[in-house]
Amino acid sequence: MSVSAQRVQLGPFFDQGQLCSVALLSHFEPGSSSTKNIWADQLMTIPLANPFVSDANGVFNFFADGYYKIVIQKSDGTLLYTLDNFKWLDIAQSSLSEGDPVSTASSINIGSATWAHWTGSNNVSAISGTAIFYWAVADGSFTLIHSSSFLMPDGRNRKVLAGDALLFLNEGSGVYRLAAHMQKEGGWTGRQGVAIVATATIPIPPDGDFVDVTGAATITAIATASAGYRFRARFTGPGLNLTHNATSLIAPWGVPYRTIPNEILEFQSLGFGNWIFYSLNGPKEQTGQTMEWNAPSPPLGGLPEDGSAVSRT
Repeated sequence: MSVSAQRVQLGPFFDQGQLCSVALLSHFEPGSSSTKNIWADQLMTIPLANPFVSDANGVFNFFADGYYKIVIQKSDGTLLYTLDNFKWLDIAQSSLSEGDPVSTASSINIGSATWAHWTGSNNVSAISGTAIFYWAVADGSFTLIHSSSFLMPDGRNRKVLAGDALLFLNEGSGVYRLAAHMQKEGGWTGRQGVAIVATATIPIPPDGDFVDVTGAATITAIATASAGYRFRARFTGPGLNLTHNATSLIAPWGVPYRTIPNEILEFQSLGFGNWIFYSLNGPKEQTGQTMEWNAPSPPLGGLPEDGSAVSRT
């Protein structure tokens, strides 16, 4: 909503050459039957009736702000005109304006404002409005849910933290696109997403870029992501294997890799479902190599070179 409204004068109106001395003006949100206020004053403190009645000369005088659907009728209800997506903006001020704070919800209406604060922590799946571009400043933490009408980069959900700023572009036909995400101090890196259960092919983290991987199933592949995309995973189970593939899942030293509990691996996409990974805090020695260890028992994952039998279970 703008700081002040635009003064509007409509009329007079005629029907087959006859003056409509009393006409009715109904005012709604664009493309809707929901009332949108018009006012008797520029500061928008005195809303007018819906429908609003003209003067005796069939002229309407009022103040309005933003986009409307306007319906003009004769006094007996006969329809004269319907004007949808009709916009009035106070020409004495900038066309860029701050909107009222918006409470996050599954579907929210941003109206015609240029930017506004978003309060609350409910996930957002859709937005509607008339602004060509729109900035949102997050006052809470929530997730933007990707869909065909709410487009996220790479088609992945996007986790938002309080203090972030978001830029959306209106592509028309009810479609909005997240074009930029300016992160609060601390950046995007390290935003923890929903945990993933280990399977043969693990998915891309649904949000964030750091996830826990639970379970002990062997991993042989990772779902496709754009080349250059990276994420980190902490393996919380007792240990699991990642099967080396020279093209699609490139492991350190080119051999199958066994994780240790709480080891963190970083995965980087090479595009077309191909990945390379390396450990950030796990063993640096190549599997099968001799190492010196000054302790009465070998480190986790290590074996003594004394020829003793070892259970593989």
